[in-house]
Amino acid sequence: MSDAKRAGENAESKPLNLRLPHAVSDQLQALATSLPIVSKHRLAVEALRLGLAALAADPSILTRARPAG
Repeated sequence: MSDAKRAGENAESKPLNLRLPHAVSDQLQALATSLPIVSKHRLAVEALRLGLAALAADPSILTRARPAG
């Protein structure tokens, strides 16, 4: 990736520092390992984007019981 492209991407992004529960981090790592063509960072960004879209469409997701595991 060229420095110009990287600079452009960074100009359109904002850092976000998250502390993940170990189980979520493990899920992310397992998915990144199973899909080596996609970076763990990209998977995390896409998961966040998809999750936000799902929550916007149906905020009641937050109040539903979570499956054990």
